Amino acid sequence: MANSYIKSIKSLPYLKRLSFLLGIDIILIFLSALRLIIRRYVDTYQGVLLSDFFSIIHDRSLGEFFQYFKEFAIVVLFFLLLRRTSQRIYFAWALIFLFILFDDSLKIHETFGAFFSSKFSTIDFWSFRAQDVGEMIVFGGVGLLLALILVPGYLKTDREHKLRSHVLLVLVFFLAIFGVFLDVLISFFDWYELRMVFHLIEDGGEMIVMSIILWITFIYHKNDLPIDLPEN
Repeated sequence: MANSYIKSIKSLPYLKRLSFLLGIDIILIFLSALRLIIRRYVDTYQGVLLSDFFSIIHDRSLGEFFQYFKEFAIVVLFFLLLRRTSQRIYFAWALIFLFILFDDSLKIHETFGAFFSSKFSTIDFWSFRAQDVGEMIVFGGVGLLLALILVPGYLKTDREHKLRSHVLLVLVFFLAIFGVFLDVLISFFDWYELRMVFHLIEDGGEMIVMSIILWITFIYHKNDLPIDLPEN
């Protein structure tokens, strides 16, 4: 059984493209981890690796721009799928990732979280920061709105595209674990080094999942991904 799954993975199309995307992700994660180690243990180093541009946990870094590229490419591929298949489910998926792109680039949930915190900082939210509560309100509200768009499209699409959406839903779930759950969890840690490690896991995980989503979406666009794995 294990050999069958290994063969199935090896037979998947465009693995070189996935390897390329993940390779860049791993290099950027490694550079960010190296930067943290140097800042903590090598006081005499003042070189280029200390630049925030090479840290995926900082805004407007190389890793963040690479993430923008992936999200934009995913949106374009979903609109191409919509045009080719006329399945409205892909319009919903395009809107979802368009929001992710805008949120990442414009810091929508962080901005609202800061505004919410400035208004309700004195209220006890069961150990949650007002900033985190504000950010969760954004995710919850936008998630509900996008679900209202996604569900009708899902119900009216055919079996093949429903199965494709199942794969995307699983990947988006993992994206939410890194981007939402871990982000809130980090706020409970006071130890700076531990917070930085979890920030690295959070942003690195988001990058890897987004690369897989781009790869899957590209395969859907090429219409080359078999839905069923072999039984033997």
